[in-house]
Formats: sequence, C-alpha cells, structure tokens
Amino acid sequence: MGSKDTQRKKKYTAEHYDRIEITVPQGNKQVIAEHAARKGMPSINKLIQTLLLQDMGLTDWPKKDGE
Repeated sequence: MGSKDTQRKKKYTAEHYDRIEITVPQGNKQVIAEHAARKGMPSINKLIQTLLLQDMGLTDWPKKDGE
C-alpha cells in the first residue's frame, strides 16, 4: 500500500477527475507523443484535451454544478 500522501492524491484525483481511455495500434503511442511535443504540448493528455476543446468550440472545460 502507498504512503499517506499517495493515498490522498489518488483520492483527490478520483473525486475530481474522470478517466477516459483510448486504444491505438501498437507503436502509435510514441508517434502521438512526438506529435504532441512538436505542437508544444507537455503530454498526450494535454494534446487530446486541447483538440477536444477546439472541436467543441470551447476555450475551457465547463465547471461542475456547485463550482
């Protein structure tokens, strides 16, 4: 079992974020990571989020009720 700090981080993440998994043909994760880097993105996750926001015509994610 992880440290208390790790447990707190996992709990926070579970309470505040949704996870979405995508599957790509083997070997393409590196191709996507290199593309993200060329676009100045720090991660594949940031690249995908940016592309989704652009496609949805948004500049930021909508806030949850109560935020």
